[in-house]
Amino acid sequence: MGPKRRRKGKKKVGGAAEAAAGEEAAAARDEDAAGPSHAAAGEASSGAGGGADGGSPASRAASPPTTAAGGQGGGGPVSGGGGSAPGGAETAQRQGAPPAAATSVQGAPRAPASTAATVPQGSPRRTVAAQSAPSGAAAMAQSALGGSATGQTATAQSSPRAATSTQALMNEGFLHLDKSVSNNLEEEGPAFGDAQRRKKAIGVDNDDSNQDDADGGRDPNKSLLSEIVLSWTIQDILLDDEAHKSKVVKIPTHFKGVDEYLGLYSQFILEETWSNLKVSLQNLTSSAYYDINNMLRCESSGVFFVDINLKKIELKSTHSYRVAQDGDVFLFSSHPPHSHDFDSSLDFLGIAFNTSQCTSFHRGFKVLVSDQNCTLYCEENGKFGIFLINIMDALKAWSVFNLDKTEDNCSGIKSMLNLFEMAKTDCKMCDMSFDYEKIKLSHLNQQQLYSLKSIISAVHCRSNKHIELIQGPPGSGKTEITIALLQVLHHMNLKVLLCAPKTNIVKFLTNLDKCLFPLEDALVLDNLDSTELAKEFQRHCLCHRSQDFLVGITLFKKWLREMFVLLNLDPYCTEKCDHEPTRIRCSTNSLLVFTLSSFKEKFTKLLMRKEWLTNLKERFSEIYLSADIANDITNLLSLLKDFEDLLCHERLQDKRVQWTFGLSSVPCKLGGNSAARKLNDLRLQCVDFIQRFRSSLKLPKLEERKSLEDFCIKHAKVIISTTQSTFRLHEAAMEPINLFIVDDAAKINECDLIIPLRLPVTHILMLGDDFNLQPSKVWENARFSMNPFKRLLNLGFRKHMLTEQYAIHPSIWQFPNEKFYEGRITNGATVVSPEYNKQFKGLKFPNYCFIDVTGTDGPSCKNTIELATIQYMLEIISQGLEDTEVIDVGVLCLCGSNVGGIKSSLGKKYATHNKINVHIESADSFEGETYHLVILSMLFKDENTILQIEKINAALTRARHCLWMFGEVDSVSNRGGIFAELVHDVIERKCILKWNTIATIQSKYALESDNFHGSSSASSNETIHQVCTEFTWSGRPKRTKYILAPLRDQGNSDTCTMHSCLGAMESMYKHQYACLEPPQDFSWILSTDNLKEEYENVVAKEIGSEEIEKKGKHRLATVLEILKEPGVLGSRKQQPECLRFGQGLEVVVPLRYSFQYDQSHLTALLVHIDRYRISRVVILRPDNIVHDLQVVSNFKIKSHSQLPIKEDREIKTVFDTVKDGKILVGHFHMSENFFSLRPGEIYHYDRQKPYLNPVSSLQASHAVMIIGSGVTMTKVKKRIQCAIHLSLQNSAGRLFGENGCGYVGLESIRGLYQLDI
Repeated sequence: MGPKRRRKGKKKVGGAAEAAAGEEAAAARDEDAAGPSHAAAGEASSGAGGGADGGSPASRAASPPTTAAGGQGGGGPVSGGGGSAPGGAETAQRQGAPPAAATSVQGAPRAPASTAATVPQGSPRRTVAAQSAPSGAAAMAQSALGGSATGQTATAQSSPRAATSTQALMNEGFLHLDKSVSNNLEEEGPAFGDAQRRKKAIGVDNDDSNQDDADGGRDPNKSLLSEIVLSWTIQDILLDDEAHKSKVVKIPTHFKGVDEYLGLYSQFILEETWSNLKVSLQNLTSSAYYDINNMLRCESSGVFFVDINLKKIELKSTHSYRVAQDGDVFLFSSHPPHSHDFDSSLDFLGIAFNTSQCTSFHRGFKVLVSDQNCTLYCEENGKFGIFLINIMDALKAWSVFNLDKTEDNCSGIKSMLNLFEMAKTDCKMCDMSFDYEKIKLSHLNQQQLYSLKSIISAVHCRSNKHIELIQGPPGSGKTEITIALLQVLHHMNLKVLLCAPKTNIVKFLTNLDKCLFPLEDALVLDNLDSTELAKEFQRHCLCHRSQDFLVGITLFKKWLREMFVLLNLDPYCTEKCDHEPTRIRCSTNSLLVFTLSSFKEKFTKLLMRKEWLTNLKERFSEIYLSADIANDITNLLSLLKDFEDLLCHERLQDKRVQWTFGLSSVPCKLGGNSAARKLNDLRLQCVDFIQRFRSSLKLPKLEERKSLEDFCIKHAKVIISTTQSTFRLHEAAMEPINLFIVDDAAKINECDLIIPLRLPVTHILMLGDDFNLQPSKVWENARFSMNPFKRLLNLGFRKHMLTEQYAIHPSIWQFPNEKFYEGRITNGATVVSPEYNKQFKGLKFPNYCFIDVTGTDGPSCKNTIELATIQYMLEIISQGLEDTEVIDVGVLCLCGSNVGGIKSSLGKKYATHNKINVHIESADSFEGETYHLVILSMLFKDENTILQIEKINAALTRARHCLWMFGEVDSVSNRGGIFAELVHDVIERKCILKWNTIATIQSKYALESDNFHGSSSASSNETIHQVCTEFTWSGRPKRTKYILAPLRDQGNSDTCTMHSCLGAMESMYKHQYACLEPPQDFSWILSTDNLKEEYENVVAKEIGSEEIEKKGKHRLATVLEILKEPGVLGSRKQQPECLRFGQGLEVVVPLRYSFQYDQSHLTALLVHIDRYRISRVVILRPDNIVHDLQVVSNFKIKSHSQLPIKEDREIKTVFDTVKDGKILVGHFHMSENFFSLRPGEIYHYDRQKPYLNPVSSLQASHAVMIIGSGVTMTKVKKRIQCAIHLSLQNSAGRLFGENGCGYVGLESIRGLYQLDI
């Protein structure tokens, strides 16, 4: 049951209750599905994720027709009551005004008399208020838990809220609420970082005491990082560095305990956030920004919706944009960033939250601001939203730091702090032998093998928690040890978490794949980049794995149903009618006339889609599916293959098959019927098998994407992630992690490492190179630069040293080895082999060299020389390489001031080169990737540039085959230290080359010719620029109120038309109520069951069994007419503080007949209930209390119309209509790709693969709510192309798209309808 939000303001309780009773109401049933901002009852679940209105018959709920009667203070048209209504309101009530105008409605905001006439009108004929009575009988609603259905007096509760719970009444059978309405989509609370579990926005009082988290929850005594950041003024952030440094606390080598450790690294997060914000504020002129129309207030304090000016986002725009993401910090100002008129006292910060996962479209978004800035905001101070930084990682880390401490989530940190005193200790009690013959380990040397066995022994220790360290230079085999370790632990069925830099993840997946590791058992939490190699492994990422599993289950169940329907002959007429030979369908029931050829064609096409089964079995059987399900899939496919073979038997004939299938009344001669009989026997066997399989099938019940992802996380044996992305594991109920592996540990900030360390980890393995790349830092004097790997080495933890390297050519390795490793590292047999560099022998430069480009003056000239030199070297590589596989070339610049220009000049030329992939990085952004060849620029434009020695070592050791350096030799040497030693080394080894500056400049212009680039696979229609904009009501408030109806779920029923119409109708009422003064909530849920009942009465058939011509578009037209007259019932919950039985309770019934009763009038009451068809009655015994009432009323639309969408002006009208708050109903044909849409993907109808309804064999259609519109503008050469899509809210629950919302291309829409209320 969804959380309930308390209504603001003091509640008022009426006196005697009056309500009108209805003639007929659909039986409300199932469960309470009230959303976070609605106290409402929904309706029975109905709606397949893409259920088709082409229509298979849906099974009807076995609920008898019911009626209704009144209760307290109603929400129906009630006159009188406890309070006197303003005249206008009472008049409106008699005319059928909806409950918002009723003065005695308990718990609902009231419209003033002046606005009563503007409230939407509804018919009073069905107004009821009540607790549900089973089967329409006079059951006694109990007012306390445990009350009986026979009306026995129940004990009154002392607390009104505790007296009666909705769930208790449901359990007793007195309150049946529909379950088609899911939780409201519009949640005020941010769903990110340090506030992800809160239901309200940061800064809003909220009771989190009852919220249970798998990891212990947040410490309520500690501030949220977002609160701290938003409390900073611009003057605070621009504070003088020296003044700020004095406040920084130094980080010690040793810590006394977990509290000190977490507290000091919390300071690091604050310092890093402050520093990054300051840098951004000091460099605003090039910042991305939005022009803002308005900042719209939301209901929660401190929350605004930023309504960006979409018209200003153009292809020809002179400034950059950024699609807002969770954790983005924006500066809101009255001036654009390139203006010099900033007044920092008026500007303020906001943090974006609950943004869309789809980062393709520019759209409005929510932000948090401080409470003081809520009053500060005015029209002049929020005209521009300037992007500063993203603090999502900091918010995640802060959240983890502030978790309540438990033994599980602190054990990893205690191990890191050496609080268990485990340094240099061995455990002899838990040693265990493992059959290493199962794993191929012959490629490991003795050092690597010893390290592997030592770690495996430590993992088996149950007495201690171990930390193992492996130290070694690049190419020494650390990755090989990790891969072998993962294989061993997989055989031992242990759970492993591997954290690595994002650039290393693809490397691990590639190596695991090469050694035949079952990658379906591995799960990557991060999204991989778009390189060709990464694309091969994207299906193992969490977002892809969960989506593939969802699609697999959906298509699997759909395929089973369709095969069952076909083999059970449901699409065919089975009445043994005398059909005319030329007729395709029976004239009596519109079903297909059976022919062997058509049956064979349908079966063959359906069997061709068996990959829906095989993919599910092959990818998910071992982990996600039970062995029984996997075996049943195998057996079913075998049976169907036999049936297919027999179906192609040459002796089969139409009449014989029809006779044996029971479809013909004309008997056939017995001779030659054996094949037909065998076919029918096998058909019945398949039908029986599928029926039993479907009934026994137990697949996980997943209601939202988070639960789907949690399911995948739970079943993964190896989880691979960056440290920041392990935050996702804190949101899942994680089982103990047997081994936590940290790759490249020397590169990681310790505060980032704390995120996975607070998971339930048992043992830890860290691999790194202390002489290589180091993590970023904030202040030198704060000692933040010490990485966890170095600190553990200083603490004396045991380490395994690897002293042989297998990746770097000896000529390149010589200098780093002598300088950083004291010559202790030897070269392996691989790199000393003559074959190692065979591919690069045709290049003009040697493997290791320094090119002196002395003779340039001024930074601009140096930039020109730098670019020309790089271009010329790339030309040498392009021309000198043989036609082999594409190689990776790294261009590294120790001075990064010109990196942007180099990327701009070379990026397009080498984006699709057929021989080399060029990667351009500065020393600051370099993450330590390895390349076949490295071009290292040492041209320093600023003599004051300071570099960490580890950065230089990393740059020198990233090349595997060739390292080409260039710069001004004297300038480099004069910098002293390692630079002077490097110059001395290349001179002594005669690896320095002189370069003619003039020739270099000339070559720059020569390289502009087309011959330089080599062949390219780039298309002649290369996309130059693309901009996507979207307006949507998802997350957008109207005068603080959210207008979208709660998300519906039609389940397996064929009711998408009804759900979409009712959702659009609810949304329009919400919009109208939001326009009242003051804005009000429309908390009514319109009943799909009632609308379905009315529809079946009109067409005189069950839904799905109508004639062909009355389905699809005709069904939609019928539903819209029903909504005009007689309308549809709506219900809501009402929670009066107290209702007591005194001298009698008046119950208002239709036609204004009323009666009073006391305890002696029960018999008369039953007569009245039966006579006036009252479905819900509240009977109060003396001293009983009722706390939950269900109020029912009737709602109608005034008119409906279809909107044309052919001309540009008609499309613009549609856009304007949606922006005005008129939610539309749209319908489109379905193709097979609809069922495999990923979140953020736009649906386009595929004419080549239409989806046909399995029973009617008609083109399936689907109806949805249209909640927004968007445009994608693409500039191809000089032409601008526009593609239009519509935003939709589906009726398939939260698993569809992004929280139930998605996109459809305008060209796929067959009809758009506007409803007027």
